[in-house]
Amino acid sequence: MRQSSAEFSQLLVKAGRGVGLPLGLAEDLVHPGIWLQTCGFPGDAEILGALTALDEEQVERRFPDLSATTDFSSARMISGVYLAAAACDWLQLDWPQAGEEVLLPETESPRLVAAALALSHRLLRRERYLRIVTSDEIFISGPS
Repeated sequence: MRQSSAEFSQLLVKAGRGVGLPLGLAEDLVHPGIWLQTCGFPGDAEILGALTALDEEQVERRFPDLSATTDFSSARMISGVYLAAAACDWLQLDWPQAGEEVLLPETESPRLVAAALALSHRLLRRERYLRIVTSDEIFISGPS
C-alpha cells in the first residue's frame, strides 16, 4: 500500500512542529521532500536527517546571513531547514547574479537545500539557469 502525498505532507509538517520548527518552516519541508521522493531520492530520509539533527542540537537553528562575506568553514553547521528557507528568500531577490558563484554554509542536508532552491527557481521562472553543486549531485534548474 502506498502512502498518499497528502498524508506524507501532513506527516512532514507534524514532524517539523514536533522538533520545534515554526509552522511556516515545517510547511517549507513539504515540497522539496515530495519532489525528492518523486525523483527517486530518499526525500523522507533527508528530512528525517534534518529533523534529527535539529532535535539532537547538532546544527544551529538560525537563518544565516547570506549577504555576509564571512568564511563559513569555521562556523558550526547550519540547519538545512533554515538554510533552505534563507537561500530561497534571497533567490526571490534575484540572487545570485548571473555568473556569480556562491558558497553556502555547511549543512547536514545539502540535498534538501538544493531541492528547495531548484524548486523555488522554477517557481520564479527565471530567464537564466541555476546550477547547485553538492558533494554528491548537481541540480540544474533552467528557464523552461
